[in-house]
Amino acid sequence: MSREGTGAFRILVSDGPGETRWALLEDNTVIEVVHQWVHAPEVGSILAGRMGKRTPDGRAAFVTLGGDPDGFLPLSDISGPPPSVGSLVAVQVVQEAQGPKGPKLTAKITLPGRLLVYTPFAPGLGLSPKTGSSSQRSQLRARIEALMEPGEGAIARTAASAPGVRDNALAAELEAQRAKWLDIREGLSKATGPGLLLPAPSPLESWLDELGEGIAAIHCDTGSRAAALKPHLRLRHPAWAGSLSAEVSARPSPFEREGVEEALEEALSPRLPLPGGGWVIIEETQALTAIDIDSGATNPEAATRAALPMIARQIRLRALAGQILVDLPRRKTGGPNREAVDTLATLLAKDPASPQLLGVTRGGLVEIIRPRRRPPLSHLFLMPLAARETAPEARLLAALRHLVRTPTRSPSLTVTPAEERLLLGPLAQAFAQARDHLGLPITLIRS
Repeated sequence: MSREGTGAFRILVSDGPGETRWALLEDNTVIEVVHQWVHAPEVGSILAGRMGKRTPDGRAAFVTLGGDPDGFLPLSDISGPPPSVGSLVAVQVVQEAQGPKGPKLTAKITLPGRLLVYTPFAPGLGLSPKTGSSSQRSQLRARIEALMEPGEGAIARTAASAPGVRDNALAAELEAQRAKWLDIREGLSKATGPGLLLPAPSPLESWLDELGEGIAAIHCDTGSRAAALKPHLRLRHPAWAGSLSAEVSARPSPFEREGVEEALEEALSPRLPLPGGGWVIIEETQALTAIDIDSGATNPEAATRAALPMIARQIRLRALAGQILVDLPRRKTGGPNREAVDTLATLLAKDPASPQLLGVTRGGLVEIIRPRRRPPLSHLFLMPLAARETAPEARLLAALRHLVRTPTRSPSLTVTPAEERLLLGPLAQAFAQARDHLGLPITLIRS
């Protein structure tokens, strides 16, 4: 078991066919949930893509990534002559797919680390502008260049100039990035078609940077995940590797036991009840997110006090981004209570995504802008513009997860023709992982 620390935060990691799920808990409350899906590559993912035709203006090419829609690769982002149509090329997602518009790609791959960004297509060393004085920058440059191999490229991040960063930490990160780059190249050389070569960075790095020793423990539900994380944690801080535990085949799973499944269901609901009565209503549209407090028969001020922490938590939990408008109960003079606005601003300041409360509009709405860090949970789990209908990809991945966790002698799935096409197309890798885990074929029964 883990060596429990004194921090208030814990991290849960759960693996299933075609997906990895992450959750961050503070004092037993789920504050962030991240689902990484193989078939829906995020920004930073590296894939083998098949070169397609050029766009009509000849400045870019379409790239097949294993599912719809195709990615979009500007030819200016390719080092050297463009690969021929039909060839496989390693590409990195720089902007996620949005609706029918495919992801934007680059062939100039970079590998970000805590101290360094590895740039195999940009030889030489660059320094973050915040890495200290001129003399400090010169010293840092000399230290890192002494560790780099001929032809290598890297950018030193601000963290590399911290007083406690030693040469062995820089060397270890460089070595880890070299190994990743070698794996990518070998993966591409062995690939027979489009597919994932390296997933996007997990939320673990940002959580470690944000919380440090505040993390009491990390729980994984597979031994393989724990084994993969331990060397990484040792590079960050030797004590963190001791905070790791694996609960192989645990029943119930850590996600169920710690209320993550319940929190996810809550994050997908448009109406949340307030403890003393009333509701918080959250409606996401393509243009913005609207949040309203319905006090019902409850005193509006009491409802507002109860709603503000819930609103701040839900914004982070749901990974809401872009423009967010909050309709707080109005005073007789017309606008929302200034104290309530200030309280909401204080609560939002705890969010590492750094949302900005811009003020109150002329119509009396509190306006918030939150940078996009990851796809909102609703984009993954719900059909676009549907009445809270579960996306078929989410349903199928949940069904595959259930199959591998409750094995039978004759595993089967009941699917629609459209779901069968998903399993044999975009979700083929997840379907294969489930078959390999079970060691048995999975029968598809058409509904």
